[in-house]
Amino acid sequence: LGWPLVQFWRVVETSRLIRRTHAWTRQPEIEHAIPVMPFRPGEGLPGAVWATGTAMWVHDLTTEQTMLPRRQALLASGLLAALAFPLRVGGEVRGVVEAFSRNPETLDPELLALLDVIGGQLSHAVAMHEARESLERANASKDEFLALISHELRTPLQPILGWAVFLEQPEVDDATRLKAARVIRTNAEVERRLVEDLLDVSRIVTGKLTIERAPVSVIHVVQSAIETVTVMAEEKAIQLWMRGDFDVPLITGDAKRLLQVFANLLVNAVKFTERGGSVSVSVTLTRQAIDVAVQDTGRGISAELLPHVFERFQQGDRGIGLHSGGLGLGLSIVRDLVAAHGGTVSAHSAGLGTGATFTVSIPTAALVQPDEGTAAAEGISQPG
Repeated sequence: LGWPLVQFWRVVETSRLIRRTHAWTRQPEIEHAIPVMPFRPGEGLPGAVWATGTAMWVHDLTTEQTMLPRRQALLASGLLAALAFPLRVGGEVRGVVEAFSRNPETLDPELLALLDVIGGQLSHAVAMHEARESLERANASKDEFLALISHELRTPLQPILGWAVFLEQPEVDDATRLKAARVIRTNAEVERRLVEDLLDVSRIVTGKLTIERAPVSVIHVVQSAIETVTVMAEEKAIQLWMRGDFDVPLITGDAKRLLQVFANLLVNAVKFTERGGSVSVSVTLTRQAIDVAVQDTGRGISAELLPHVFERFQQGDRGIGLHSGGLGLGLSIVRDLVAAHGGTVSAHSAGLGTGATFTVSIPTAALVQPDEGTAAAEGISQPG
């Protein structure tokens, strides 16, 4: 094109920003003199092209507002005109090419037509680059997952095998045998949960998760979930209590899956609460939903982690150096099981050291309807 500076801007969907990734010029001093900053949709010339999806021509930088806040640096570098055009992948703007001239330029329809052709060719290159990056990320994720799963599955096996070999010795006394049996059982239970989590994720991803619906008492399910973590809480001197509306209506749901939801949340709460802390469960009935909130006085969740806590393979690090182990599947399974009941789950924390609250909301549409009264009276589904 004969213009002294050309820049490529790439859309970063995760942050909803467009960032400059490449620049071409024979005068590096120009590139270095112009500030590089990300833009939101509609901001600056790159953001304006991203938002509108159309090419833009700026014939005089001295009066064009879209060039703020870079205009002063551009003019100081002797650049007086600019043009920019979008690159589309699958119909969406994925990048913007921006070029600058030292002379005021009038609109050139032939040049715009040429840029449209160039944009189409560059779009294919962008698509190939994104596909290659996606494949590289997938391969890296696969490798990380295999390393993680091999480590986590191996961890409970080591004490099982160690104590099993020890028990083969004839001089082992009864007290030691009892201790060995407890260690083996505890770690076998850990191994079972890891395998079940993997199977659940597989069912969810492949659409094979089944929900066996029947009249269910949320109160009974929550009480059963509390029982599953009572010993764990007592070992850390954590107060565990329940409050709220104890006469909420029955809902139509899967008692075993709901028990899995609340037990996972309670296990997490106890795990991340320091000795002597507290974990509470509150049940509230509103016009829209039954809300079950699990609140702890533990480590809290950092602002960086909070938006990602329900993603798969998030291992629950609630701060730097606070790795908790596990496959990081529990909260993602909670999210999917709650969604299968038509509900939502949310997380709240004011930050590290402030505790956390996870709230499950099951819509009142799931309440047992009057014509289901006979079934409910004959037997309420209990978590087994």
